Amino acid sequence: MFGVAVDTVLDVKPGGFMFYLSPAVASARLGLGDHALKVITHITKESQVLPQGFYTEDSLTPNAPVYSANRWTVDTPAIIRDGRRTKERAQLLSEWFDMPSLEGGGQLMATLNEMLLQSHDGVIRVFPALPAAWRDASFKLRAVGAFVVAATCKGGEVQPLRVESLKGGTCRIENPWSQEQIQVQELASGRPAPVKTEAGIAMFESKAGSAYLVFPIGRAATEPEFPEPRHGTNQSPKTWNGNRIGMMRFF
Repeated sequence: MFGVAVDTVLDVKPGGFMFYLSPAVASARLGLGDHALKVITHITKESQVLPQGFYTEDSLTPNAPVYSANRWTVDTPAIIRDGRRTKERAQLLSEWFDMPSLEGGGQLMATLNEMLLQSHDGVIRVFPALPAAWRDASFKLRAVGAFVVAATCKGGEVQPLRVESLKGGTCRIENPWSQEQIQVQELASGRPAPVKTEAGIAMFESKAGSAYLVFPIGRAATEPEFPEPRHGTNQSPKTWNGNRIGMMRFF
């Protein structure tokens, strides 16, 4: 069945990479990191053409005077007078509205998350679908079971993991270091946590509110470096693959 799933995903050619129906998340879930990157890059280049970062429905030519015909009536909004909605309609520039969609952005986010961390079955897997070109990567994401996982990959090698347990309970991690044996250390006390391993899955009991370092036996117990979330208003446009994401503030 796994082979059938892989063949099905790979059979979808770039022309079929549509933001609302694409093999992006499925590619990441199957461990096809390179293909997942190919899919989301194609979708972003082709569909993320509106200046506020939204995706278009059909258009592949952002400079055309009209993006697509499927626009409902968003370019003729109702006029509001004295706080009341009227039946009068206002006419706005039609190219501003090409069914601005959030599905594409959500799919992009979900795919990236799945490429970096998976835990849908209760087992934490770090960098399960990392593209070959991404030799360096880091993340801090939530996992199933109320765990916050921080991990770094340098030069293609996974560094020690930091796992914070929000509710306590058994933590299950797929060994990212192949045949090396895993050890776990509670960060606050420095005490080792007993680890049981079955079929490549390391398990240890965690306490609510405690953080743990997971690393191979014999390696230095160093916490991973990961980017802290940047808070605040987006003050300037961002670009990716030649597309502008976000608009400048004029107020």
